Amino acid sequence: NNQTYRDASESSLAFIEAHLYNQSNGRVLDEIDLFTCQNNNDGWTYEAGLYLEALSVLGFKTNDTTIIQK
Repeated sequence: NNQTYRDASESSLAFIEAHLYNQSNGRVLDEIDLFTCQNNNDGWTYEAGLYLEALSVLGFKTNDTTIIQK
């Protein structure tokens, strides 16, 4: 239960949700333009599985049901 790792995990989740997650179609994208911070909403990616696994592990380890419900 290391707070440093939890903080890093939550920051990573916030970044993914802000920049790589497309709420309109549920896709998690794997690239971002470093100059504009825009993603390519037309792409499809394997990153969705990694995102789901990370949500599951973070929710389980922290007992935070709001994370699991995402």
